Parts: sequence; structure tokens; C-alpha cells
Amino acid sequence: MTYFITFILIIVIICIFINSLKKTSFFNPSYKINGVIGEEKVKRKLAKLNSNMYKVINDVIFESDNRTVQIDHIVVSIYGIFVIETKNYGGKLYGSEKSTYWKQYIGKERHEFYNPIKQNWAHIYALKVILENNIKNYKWGTYHSIIAFDSRADLNLRDIQSNVHIVSIDNLLYTIGHFEEVCLSIEKVEIIEKVIVQNNNLSKDYKEKHIENIKAKKNHINYCEKYDICPKCGGKLILRKSKYGEFLGCSNFPKCTFTMNLR
Repeated sequence: MTYFITFILIIVIICIFINSLKKTSFFNPSYKINGVIGEEKVKRKLAKLNSNMYKVINDVIFESDNRTVQIDHIVVSIYGIFVIETKNYGGKLYGSEKSTYWKQYIGKERHEFYNPIKQNWAHIYALKVILENNIKNYKWGTYHSIIAFDSRADLNLRDIQSNVHIVSIDNLLYTIGHFEEVCLSIEKVEIIEKVIVQNNNLSKDYKEKHIENIKAKKNHINYCEKYDICPKCGGKLILRKSKYGEFLGCSNFPKCTFTMNLR
């Protein structure tokens, strides 16, 4: 009987501990460990692809244009180059293609995260630069941008017009398998994979540098927001209206299309 009571007490203590953790930043979706969990889910999914047809490279860090870029997953195949950004977020998510930040609501809590569509296009651009600089006369293949969300996410998106695929992690392999038009030879696939692996900087120094670059970029954006400056071109941010409500937009529109949600 004593052992049973002790066991019950241990369970109660564990439950209280877990509940207290949920109220801390440990369970915040922006916290690093949550991202790692999502990336591991995708890695296990991608490992099921036919290795003869699909070359998977996970956790890629490039140095491009004097900055570091971290790409969660790249899949090179005869059907194109798939660049995958993983978001292991739950709750209700709101966003548009042009907005700088997307919103997440979990109960009464609200969080913001950088627009993953823009984030992944930047990844694709960096990948193009690496391949063009390392492969003579490189003009190969088609790029497929994929944003993979956890199945817990309730997506409420609008004005998504670009060729981007926003899918559940559970449907990731189906999305990749949907592409059947051959655009690369096996030989070119192997060359691209080799270049990516050779330029992948996984050292601790590069990872720390990448984190510092992210912090610097965030500080720059926060400064611009405070003084109504467009972080993209330096123009003035002015109040604009749309059918969805008010937002801040660059005064240099349409030359600059930067927009930001009102905080």
C-alpha cells in the first residue's frame, strides 16, 4: 500500500512539474527545442523516400552574400530541388503572402513569427547563388518551395498567390510525390548534391554566427518598427487600409512592397 501511495505522489509531482513548464518559454513555439522536434519529424518522413531517386540533405548552413542561411531540409531529385522549411507550431495561425509576420493564437496567448514564405524564398535564393558559384554554366532544375506545418496547426491564410506549397508534415511525402515532370538527369542530381554537401558549414562557429546574424536582423527590424522606417529600403512606413483592416506599408510602394501588421 505504501508503494502505491508513493507511486501516486510521484505521478502528481510530475504532472505539476509539466504543467508549470507549459507556462514558461520552454513550450513557446519560438523556442529552439520545438523547432528541433519538428525537424526530426520531417527527417523521419524524408528517410522513407527512395534514396536512388531522392537525395536528402538535412540541416544545411550556407554562407551567402556575407551572411549565413540555415535551411532545414533540401531534397534533390530528377523532379526538381525541394527546399523545405519546417514549422512545428500549433494553435490558430493567421498570415498572408506579403505580411512580414504571421500571428499565432493559443487560447489567449498571441505570438508572432517571421513569414515562412519569405523566409523560404530567401533560402532558395541563397541555394541558387551557391550552385551558380560552384557549377559552371548552372541553369538547371526547378525549385519547389514547401512549408511543412505540424498537424496541430489551424491555418487561416489569405492572398497566397506564389508557387509555394503549404502542407501538413503528414502530407509532405504525398506533396513531393505529386511532382512527376523530369527536369534533371541523375548525373546532375549527383553533382548538385555534392556541391550542397561540400558547402554545408555545420561547424559550431558557423551555427553561432548564424544565430548572431538572426539576432542582429531582428534588432534591426525592431529599430525600424520603433521609428516607422522600412527595414527593406529605408523608406517611411505609413498607415494603409485594405479589406482586411489597417496595416503599415512602405511609402515607396509599388517599388517596395514591404508591409507589416499593426502591433
